[in-house]
Amino acid sequence: KIPPHRAIQLAQLAYVKLSTKQAHNPERSWLTSPEGTSVYAMPSHVNGLKTISVKIARYNPNNPERSLPSVMATVHMYDASTGREVAEVEAENLTVLRTAASSAVATNLLARDDAMNLGIFGTGRQAEAHIPAIRQVRDIREITVYSRDKASREAFARKTSRTYKTTVRPADSPEEVLADSDILVLATNYRTPLCPGELVKPWAHVNAIGAALPDAREADTPLVKRSTIVVDSKPQALKTYGDILIPLREGAINETDVNELGDLLVHPIFKERSLDRITLFKSGGLAVLDAVFAEYLLSPFHKVKTWDDMLQEQGGRV
Repeated sequence: KIPPHRAIQLAQLAYVKLSTKQAHNPERSWLTSPEGTSVYAMPSHVNGLKTISVKIARYNPNNPERSLPSVMATVHMYDASTGREVAEVEAENLTVLRTAASSAVATNLLARDDAMNLGIFGTGRQAEAHIPAIRQVRDIREITVYSRDKASREAFARKTSRTYKTTVRPADSPEEVLADSDILVLATNYRTPLCPGELVKPWAHVNAIGAALPDAREADTPLVKRSTIVVDSKPQALKTYGDILIPLREGAINETDVNELGDLLVHPIFKERSLDRITLFKSGGLAVLDAVFAEYLLSPFHKVKTWDDMLQEQGGRV
């Protein structure tokens, strides 16, 4: 198990390594079967680490109706010097952890320092994992959650309130979440936005981590147009993220409006922003994150440069 503070450090390290050309992260290849299942192949290697990793992810939005997870994934790890397979890691937990950690890195960089109200769309594992991650970087006083299923959001609120000893309110509408939230997490499997962008508060920060296909999105065009846009990978976003591609096709934004998280960590280009400007972080998942997290899990079994030294060198302290 990787604690949230360490996961955030590892995610930041991965983004910095990628931005400074110390990691190899080819564009993911994918196909979708006529039966509706998409399969993604995501290889990566970080200079200085001992392994090459390849994540094989499978996605079917209809799986919950079959009592199966919508996303399944396995990371295969190979010795970088010989090609011999050294480990196979079932990656559902790893994916949840590194996704929430990525949002926390973005939130720490982009959200207001005094942001304290967290709004969440969705009640699944990603929604749950984002709470301890975001709490690492901001002093969250209140959480509001919405999903279309009333019983799910009420159960989520009860469980979360007990776990974190904080106020968690189930909302009856998306508008109720947006009225008070300084930070938003969009963590649903819906293909069309639940969150009306024109109602998001000025100065809010939004993490959109659900839909990552060209014809699906969680952030509508008004929200994207109002936002300073940051993505985990610009090439990947411009190829596969409907949140970005649809507003581009509509002429609401330009490619030059899209910033990459790693670049901003290495070379911050803005510290202040307009009072009515939102920040939006859109992530779809990068192989370099899987490589760093999986290698960290393996590190007790072989000698590598200490992770504390690597994190210190890259400014990975959060």
